[in-house]
Amino acid sequence: MTKLDNFRDLGNVLEPFDPDYLNDKPYEVPDISSYEKRFLRKVSIIENKLRRNRIDFEWLSDWRCFRVRREEKSGYPSYRYVRVNMEENDYSFGTEEEDLVFDGRASVVIDAVVTWVNSKAFRK
Repeated sequence: MTKLDNFRDLGNVLEPFDPDYLNDKPYEVPDISSYEKRFLRKVSIIENKLRRNRIDFEWLSDWRCFRVRREEKSGYPSYRYVRVNMEENDYSFGTEEEDLVFDGRASVVIDAVVTWVNSKAFRK
């Protein structure tokens, strides 16, 4: 008995793919919700403003926020986070525990990010 015979003996177990998915119609991208569209639009605003101000950042998909860093005098980086708050319809900048700056305009929050990143109080 071969492995193929074992596979045929499975009876009513589904195959690894459904042949009904194979058809001549082109794939249609499903619509996303208006909430997702608003969220992505706000995220793109933050991303563009960070790039325009030459701020190094990374997107943390699990936390759904941007992380920015600053080199400290000790040589270790310090991190802060830029978030889009959909419930309050605003943007925020702060630590893991608290938002230090929050406003409905992204430019106010990004100005705080630029000030923090360029601050020389704790840098080498």
